[in-house]
Amino acid sequence: MRFEHRFIEGAPQRLEPGVLYVSIRHKSVLHVCACGCGHEVVTPLAPHRWQLIFDGETVSLEPSIGNSVLPCRSHYFITNNTVDWHRPMSDQGVERARRRDQRAVDAAFAQVDNTLAELAEATGASTGANELLEGASTNARAVDAAEAPLTTHSADTARGFWPWLRRRLPR
Repeated sequence: MRFEHRFIEGAPQRLEPGVLYVSIRHKSVLHVCACGCGHEVVTPLAPHRWQLIFDGETVSLEPSIGNSVLPCRSHYFITNNTVDWHRPMSDQGVERARRRDQRAVDAAFAQVDNTLAELAEATGASTGANELLEGASTNARAVDAAEAPLTTHSADTARGFWPWLRRRLPR
């Protein structure tokens, strides 16, 4: 299977099969599952999530798309707009991937925590400011874990795009 990619500002009302909808503004890629089951798949773009590679003609997503929560349990890479199928992940494989993903999220937030601490120290921020910064990072981490894979740090995105995505995710 080969995808067509479209760069978009906002999500369409209905996703077409065979199309990767890339929203740089909302840091997400949307598509209908490549297996044909019809479920909509959301891949949030972030260093600790998925990464988008655009070579001027095609797009690739890394790492793989593992739809372990969908009935189809499909598992594939999208490389140069083409689906590269892999075996569905076992329950143990899904658990390993989730632990790996959680380590990546923890490492990303540890970097944020370190940067905030360095900024507070460099600016001579008071203890209250340090606690505020620590609370903001902890709250973002809690939201990230509670709402994975949907995370955002933008009020604009939180009011529009993410609620739309949440309504479309399988429960």
